[in-house]
Amino acid sequence: MFSTFFSRLGVFFLKMISRLPLRWLYKLSGLLYFIVYFIIRYRKDVVFMNLKNSFPEKDDAGITAVAKEYYRHLCDTMLESLVRFGHAGNDLKNIVDLSEAKKLDKYFEEGVSILMLSFHYGNWEFGKFLAVVTKHKNFQVYNPQRNRIYDSYINGLRAEYGGIPVPTKRIYKKLVECRSKNEVTLTILIADQTPLPTSKFWTVFLNQETPFFPGPGRLSTRIKNQPLLLYYFEKNGRGRYKLIIEPLVDNPSGYSENEILKIYALKIEGIIKKNPQYYLWSHRRWKHKRPEGITLQ
Repeated sequence: MFSTFFSRLGVFFLKMISRLPLRWLYKLSGLLYFIVYFIIRYRKDVVFMNLKNSFPEKDDAGITAVAKEYYRHLCDTMLESLVRFGHAGNDLKNIVDLSEAKKLDKYFEEGVSILMLSFHYGNWEFGKFLAVVTKHKNFQVYNPQRNRIYDSYINGLRAEYGGIPVPTKRIYKKLVECRSKNEVTLTILIADQTPLPTSKFWTVFLNQETPFFPGPGRLSTRIKNQPLLLYYFEKNGRGRYKLIIEPLVDNPSGYSENEILKIYALKIEGIIKKNPQYYLWSHRRWKHKRPEGITLQ
C-alpha cells in the first residue's frame, strides 16, 4: 500500500514537471547536475570505470571532462523526456529536427514495413516522435518495468504522440498479425541493453568484450523483407536535436542473426566515439564476463 501511494505521488510530481516550460527545466537541470555529480555521486564509479575501459588512450583529465559533460547531458535528458510538447510554450519543432523522417515515406508508398534500431545515445526517448511524422503504423518496443504505475505513466508519454507501445515478448506475434492484414508497420526498438551472460552473441565493443541481446537479429531475420535501419537523435547543443536515419541492412533475410548484430554494433560504436558524452555511461553495460565456450564474433 505504501509503495503504491509513493508511486502515485511520484507520478503526480512528474506530471507537474512535464507542464513546465523547457527553459525552466534547463535551469533545474543545472541544480540537478550539482546534486547528482557532487553530492549523490550517482554511479560515478561505474561511469569512470566504463569510460576508462572504453578509452584507454585518454588521461585522467580527459576522462573527467567527458564524465562531467555526460552528467550534464544525463540531467538534461531526464527532464527533456518528461516534457509534454504543446504545453507551456514547448514547441517540438524548436527542439527536434525531424526532417530526416521523409526518408521513410518511400517505404510507405511502396507498401514496405521497416524495422528501426536505436541505442542509448542523445535523447533516445525522442523515438516516440517518429509517430508524429511518419505514415506507417508505429510500434514502439519496450521492456515492461516492475512498477506498474510508473510503467503505465511512461507508456502513456510514448503513446501520446500516436505510437503503440508493445512489450518485447509480443512484438513478433504483433507483426505477423499486421502482415496477415496487409498493414504497413514501422517498428522501433533500442537494442543495446545488457542481456544475460549466456547470450550467444559476444563481440568487442568499445574496447571491451560485450554481449548483445539476440532479439533484434532474430526478429529481423524472421520477419522477411523488412529493411533494417538505424535511427538516433544527434545533439547539436542544449535543446537542439536532429533525427538521423541510416541504412543497416536492406534485406536481413540474406544475413545471419550474428552478422546483423555485428553490423549494428560497429555502426553505433563509431557514433559513440565521435561524441562519447552523449552515451549512457551510468548503465552497467559490462557487468558480465564472457562464459567459457562462447566465442567472440
